[in-house]
Amino acid sequence: EALAALEAALAPRPSARVLNAIGLVHQDREDFPAAVAAFGQALETDPAFRDARHNLGVTYNRMGRPEKARPCFEAVIAAAPRIAEAHYNLANALQMQGQFDDAVREYRAAIELNPHLVEAHVDLNKLHWSLGEKDRYLESFERVIAGGSYSQQMFEAWIAALLDADQTERALEQVRRELARRGESAPLAFLLSMVLAKSREWDDAARASADCVRLEPDHVEYLLQHARDLIFLDRLDEALALLQRAASIAPAHQLVWAYLGVCWEKTGDPRAEALCDYDRFVRPFEIQPPAGYADIAAFNRALLETLEQLHGLKYHPPDQTLRGGTQTVGSLFVQDRPIIRELVSCLDRAIRQYVDHLAAIAFPLEGFAHPLFSRIAPAHRFSGSWSVRLQSQGFHINHVHPRGWISSAYYVSLPPEVGDSDEAGYISFGQIDMLGADCAPKRVIRPSEGTLVLFPSYFWHGTMPFESESPRVTVAFDVVPAPAG
Repeated sequence: EALAALEAALAPRPSARVLNAIGLVHQDREDFPAAVAAFGQALETDPAFRDARHNLGVTYNRMGRPEKARPCFEAVIAAAPRIAEAHYNLANALQMQGQFDDAVREYRAAIELNPHLVEAHVDLNKLHWSLGEKDRYLESFERVIAGGSYSQQMFEAWIAALLDADQTERALEQVRRELARRGESAPLAFLLSMVLAKSREWDDAARASADCVRLEPDHVEYLLQHARDLIFLDRLDEALALLQRAASIAPAHQLVWAYLGVCWEKTGDPRAEALCDYDRFVRPFEIQPPAGYADIAAFNRALLETLEQLHGLKYHPPDQTLRGGTQTVGSLFVQDRPIIRELVSCLDRAIRQYVDHLAAIAFPLEGFAHPLFSRIAPAHRFSGSWSVRLQSQGFHINHVHPRGWISSAYYVSLPPEVGDSDEAGYISFGQIDMLGADCAPKRVIRPSEGTLVLFPSYFWHGTMPFESESPRVTVAFDVVPAPAG
């Protein structure tokens, strides 16, 4: 509707502001070529229109084209050097190009111009961590916090960063101090519950998350937090009531279903097996090589060369589930590289086969709005994509993908030690700490190069550590149904 109104407003005469707004609509819809065209037309109409040039750069960043984004931000900065957001987005482009020292400089420039630009602090500190510069981690946050004038969003980002660095006691002290200073607050109670849960103090965590729900009873993240705390306390009826409310508000949120699956398994509800059928819902596919490659091994060798160029950091991001490895920056599949496009085409075929497989399953429980089957659609799109390079002793903590529908692991390169009888480097499903410390995986799969494993995004999954001088390189992505039209 917004697009139709803007196009109608454009009809009398060209308007750079209207074309810029059209570009933003296309950007929100992730129709990046259309966004580029609209911003380009805005600049043809008014070459000095900085907003359109800046937004064009942001679009190129989101397309994985930092070499095109960078000149846009540099031009904006040359004309108006005190726009913090331009320095911030230039830093993002530089980071994607592997120019990490320059990226740090631009993040710092953005913060100097606007100390309250939270995303600049978040990305700068993640970069420090991933470069191994632990002595500089949190530095920028703490200068702002020490000044005493900061937003709730800034405080939340700082506490999250403290938790990522396992500074739990300090985080708890700071949250309690903030509560004493500001008084009752759902976001602060949420932070308190997060910190207490990190220490596995479940009674206190549940009291804090109960306050969140009391203050904002329809906030999905608060409902999930309180349900999680109650599951650890075995107060399952209360947790189920919260999760059913969350499912009515956000039926596509995968963590809702992950927690429901835990409750149903603990209570012996038949929906647990229907939700988490590990034999039928976890499917490996042997990927066929694109034209021009002798076999999948030849394709993977060429793909590995490209992926190695993108793994320029030293350590895992502080807020991700991998340990002992690195993850690529940004969305992998928007990279304008021929071999990435070939990979996406190969994966698309397997995804369609998986969806067809789901559509053919006779669903056993009538009246159950199954989160996997209820979203089957004629088309899909990628909602996230990345590559992981695990080193010796690297692994993934068991986790789910909250914003997905179907998730994945594609094996590009594996150490020779992966596949030994001790299951080193295997992917596991259904090992959930909420079910107790002795909970074993429900299914494990031995990875092999050229294999894609697809599974529901609400499935708990992780990997087992391995020892090798060679890395374990994978590509992962999330898929969601494409909107009609």
